[in-house]
Amino acid sequence: MLKLKLKSGEMIDAIGFGTYKIDNEKNAVESIINACDAGYRLFDTADMYKNHKYVAKALKESSLKRNEYKIATKIWPTDYKSDDTKRAIDKALKDLNTDYIDILYLHWRGVNQYEAWTVFEDYKNEGILKHLAVCNFNKEQMEEFYKNVDIKPEIDQLETHPYFQNNEMKEYLDNKGIILECWGPLAQAKSNLLEDDLLVELSNKYDKSPAQIALRWNIQRGAMIIPKSTHKSRIRENIEILNFKLDDEDMEKLKKLNKDQRFSHAPDDKEFLNQISKNK
Repeated sequence: MLKLKLKSGEMIDAIGFGTYKIDNEKNAVESIINACDAGYRLFDTADMYKNHKYVAKALKESSLKRNEYKIATKIWPTDYKSDDTKRAIDKALKDLNTDYIDILYLHWRGVNQYEAWTVFEDYKNEGILKHLAVCNFNKEQMEEFYKNVDIKPEIDQLETHPYFQNNEMKEYLDNKGIILECWGPLAQAKSNLLEDDLLVELSNKYDKSPAQIALRWNIQRGAMIIPKSTHKSRIRENIEILNFKLDDEDMEKLKKLNKDQRFSHAPDDKEFLNQISKNK
């Protein structure tokens, strides 16, 4: 497994298994067990995904010991007031059947985020949380946040794929020593990305699928990825990208695919941010 170095100095897998919208118990348990068998050791979930108990059940049924895998989860903005954050973390620990969480994220920027982060810091100092991170923070939000917290985030999880490459954000985070973690690395199946002529051309050249080309491009530029699938063959395919390397010329070609085309909300979508601070 390719590893990346966190700001703390600890190494973390460049490829994790995403569980967004895998909220059916049978699908979730089967998918996560298949992911364990394929070699995934980092599992990304969230309170909003409503599958903590399924993640716990799958990992318990796997042959892995707790120190052999990492769990990452997230707190939703409606739980950013101090007492609510404590309850949300304690519930996550119970539902995930663990006494510590490897990575805990603020899911989006939100009202009372500093209250929540103070709780994060307290739990980290107690050893209950190992690493603190954020999701969907742009440069301006991160700059403000960075100045107002004691323990700095080690990861920023953002929509990132060949059609939305986040190049400026990647450079900014690199300079801060923060890892860019890419959610939706295959554009969430909301585009014709995997039918793109260049990806198909490179697929033939490297004898890999278009999805593998897209995923390899992201980790080769030093980002983390959390692809998701409920299909056993695709789960395995998504992690089998470590036995080849895109050459420099092809990396440059892929860079030109950028369209700055999002398929989800932007971090500065004020209407959306106001809505999620009120509703879950």
